[in-house]
Amino acid sequence: MKKSSTMQPIQKKRTYELVVEQIKELLSGDDFKPGDRLPTEQEIASTMGVSRATVREAMIVLERSGLVEICPGRGIVVCEYNKHQVNEPIIEVLKRDGKNVLDLLDFRKGIEVEAAYLAAVRINKENQQELRNAYKELKRAVQEGALGAEEDRFFHRVIAHISGNHLFERVMDTIEDLLKDAQAKTRADSMRRPGQPQIVLKEHERIMNAIIRGDGDEARNAMRVHLDNVAAKIHHVLKMDSSKGR
Repeated sequence: MKKSSTMQPIQKKRTYELVVEQIKELLSGDDFKPGDRLPTEQEIASTMGVSRATVREAMIVLERSGLVEICPGRGIVVCEYNKHQVNEPIIEVLKRDGKNVLDLLDFRKGIEVEAAYLAAVRINKENQQELRNAYKELKRAVQEGALGAEEDRFFHRVIAHISGNHLFERVMDTIEDLLKDAQAKTRADSMRRPGQPQIVLKEHERIMNAIIRGDGDEARNAMRVHLDNVAAKIHHVLKMDSSKGR
């Protein structure tokens, strides 16, 4: 029996990681302030039902993160920190948990649909030309018979840039990297179908025109339609891969 390409290894958490999560949750509240002492290793171990060695390993992780300091004679002291340090950055969460391609596509839709709207309401003349140039590059690649994957990604990055929110750009780059394999298969399959390259270009042209006109609602709709179509294609590819693995 062949192994299904959709199966993913189960991510097991080590006990010390669970201790780290609980301590982080405590620090994100109002119970502890910088300079306060946490309970002793023995007290934490007893309360959580784990070994002292597990607690010690967790404290090393927290100390490296700059959240606590292990001081001889004083114990475990809470450091001065920004509350945002306690929460794992979204980029790291995506890299760790972004194994499900369809979940990533849903997430991408939420980011890019809003980015298109913001780009439309914030665009200026310089940005208009930047977006036109990105579309021209995509069109040229497709007309030359290339897949145009890089040009497609650049077109979407330009929209994120025009939105004025640099977080969109960072998150989108991460999503693109995680989706790259599925997108490559989808694009290779769909761009070989008669008429499909022209449909893809039309979708991008509709997005571009709406943004340049400053029509936020239409930009949202155009981006949503485009990403719905992308999701449908990737879903089809995953289904085909799954059936081959049986």
